[in-house]
Amino acid sequence: MKSGIRITWLVVVVIGLAFSFAVNVKAQNFKEAEDLWKTETIRAKNNDTVMIERHSFFSLPAVSDTTALIYHEPMPDSVMPKTAIEIGQITIQEGSANEVIAQLEKQARKQGADWIVSFNEPRMKFGKNHEPYYRSQAMLYKVINSELVLQENITEINCDESHLKTCAAIQDYVKHVVAKSGE
Repeated sequence: MKSGIRITWLVVVVIGLAFSFAVNVKAQNFKEAEDLWKTETIRAKNNDTVMIERHSFFSLPAVSDTTALIYHEPMPDSVMPKTAIEIGQITIQEGSANEVIAQLEKQARKQGADWIVSFNEPRMKFGKNHEPYYRSQAMLYKVINSELVLQENITEINCDESHLKTCAAIQDYVKHVVAKSGE
C-alpha cells in the first residue's frame, strides 16, 4: 500500500514540476546574476560621459540606422516584452538634451538594443564650475518576442547558469525549449 502512495506522490510531484517548468518558460528575460554586473565607461570627455552597467556579457549584432528603435515605458500597466535579452542600464551625460537623445540612440544601436525602456527625460544639472549639462538613464533590451506580458509573469533566466553564452544560444533556447512548452 505504501508503495502505491509513494508512486502516486512521485507522479504528482513530477507533473507539478513539469507544469511549473512549462509556465516559467513562457516569458523570459535573459541576463546575468546581479552580483556579476559590470559598469563600463564607453566615453568620457569633459562633462560628456557614456557608461553602461552590463547585465549580459556577450556581444550582440549592431542594429541598423534604418531600424526604428522602440521607446517603452512599462508603467502604469507593468508590461514588458515577452522574451528579451537585458543588455544593461545606460547613463548618458551631454551638453544638451538633444545630444543625450542622439547619443542614446547611437549607443543603443551599437550595443544591439532595439528597445529603450524606462528612458527618463534629460534633466539639466550643474557641474562643479556651474556649467550646465544634461543626464539621463535607460535600460537597453534586445527583444526576441515583442508581445507584451505582465512583468510578474516573466521569468529571469541567468545566462551563465543556463550556459547561454551567445545571442544565438538564447535564440536556440527560445526556439526549442519554449516551443516545446506549448508557446
